[in-house]
Amino acid sequence: MISDLLKVYNSLISEYISFRSISTLDSTLEINKTINWLEKLFLSQGFETEIIEGYDNPVIISERIINNKFPTILIYGHYDVQPASEEEWGNDPFVVRKEKGRLFARGIVDNKGQMLVHLVSVIKLLEESRLKYNIKFLIEGNEETGSPNIGKLLEKHKSKLKSDLILISDSALLKNHPTIEMSLRGVFNTTLTIKTSSKDLHSGLFGGAVPNSAQIASEFISKIRDEKGFIRINGFYEKVINPEEKYLKLTRDIPFEMDEFSELTGTKKVLLEEGHNFYSQAGLRPTCEVTGIESGYTGIGYRNSIPSQTIVKFNFRLVPNQEPAEILEKFKKFTRQGLPAYVDFEFSKPEKTEGTVKPIMLDPNNVHTKKATKLLEKIYHKKVLYDFNGATLPIVVDFTNILKTDMLMVALANEDCNMHAVDENFDLQSLEKALEFSYNFLSS
Repeated sequence: MISDLLKVYNSLISEYISFRSISTLDSTLEINKTINWLEKLFLSQGFETEIIEGYDNPVIISERIINNKFPTILIYGHYDVQPASEEEWGNDPFVVRKEKGRLFARGIVDNKGQMLVHLVSVIKLLEESRLKYNIKFLIEGNEETGSPNIGKLLEKHKSKLKSDLILISDSALLKNHPTIEMSLRGVFNTTLTIKTSSKDLHSGLFGGAVPNSAQIASEFISKIRDEKGFIRINGFYEKVINPEEKYLKLTRDIPFEMDEFSELTGTKKVLLEEGHNFYSQAGLRPTCEVTGIESGYTGIGYRNSIPSQTIVKFNFRLVPNQEPAEILEKFKKFTRQGLPAYVDFEFSKPEKTEGTVKPIMLDPNNVHTKKATKLLEKIYHKKVLYDFNGATLPIVVDFTNILKTDMLMVALANEDCNMHAVDENFDLQSLEKALEFSYNFLSS
């Protein structure tokens, strides 16, 4: 069975990968080639297929009804990929390369390769008349640019996308254990500009006698966290519900080695609130991080001027019940109180949150998760780990708020897949297990 699935997979993946569907660049021709290839493939398998324009890059929705009595699964994927250059890779990243038991290519896991696992399983099960679900596919082309308008598409096509379960595979295993994602933190960004004068001033003539925007920005940043790591913004934790013990227990099941963590991150310490480990801290607790500072002269040599302006970029990661717009308002009040009266400041124009995604939490005890857990543990012969992910996948929140459907997020890629990096790869053993899981899940 696995060899048959691999045969179908290999017959499709090379051509799918060959399209340079990079959404961060002007890749209209390649994107159109990709979407046309997908349309042709779905039509060849008897799917009703529609290409939807007007929501950034084209989106394809395909449907195959097997039996009206069967439940319906909506499988999500994205055909856009990150940029990749031949200079960095040492070969063409859009040609699949088989080497050392792995397939190397841009998009081989994120997300063409993982999405294709489910499509290949569907194709094989259709051929065998063993598919136990009605199937819908939603494949978009702007995940790598934040899916800015996908929510509008979901609103307009709600009835077309109605299903009993949404299945997503767009991540990697934890510690080489089968992994199901349970939560995603919310996110927003904002930029603060601090001004102390109308121009940069000579440090010899004015140093020590005038405000320095970089110094004031540094002092302000130091006020955001207390000595225990808690965010000092008034009301920041107001609506935060402490994680239930069942969730904390799941994070404690994930193996953690400090030496391995240090090698991965290059850091010497994990900053934890009391009662938390790395996985609960990064997945279940909110934070405010400085992600960029721009001030003064940073070129070769020295200009010896006091900077009149400092720009600070902030990234907030939120947990359920926290509203991005409310947190931004609280942060603005904190800023007014935390900066001296003689300092002018402003936030991003227009004053709003940027890159906003709300947090979500899934239920580990729903029937779909239990079914997947049982099957994954049988295939991998290892315990399933539940990942409380500190990052986000924008469409997941839109699925939750608009389609209001149960979701199952199953990682299929190997942990060292180099997603977004040079030599992105799908380990063949992981690929075989992925195909086995998908085939068995969709046929039972």
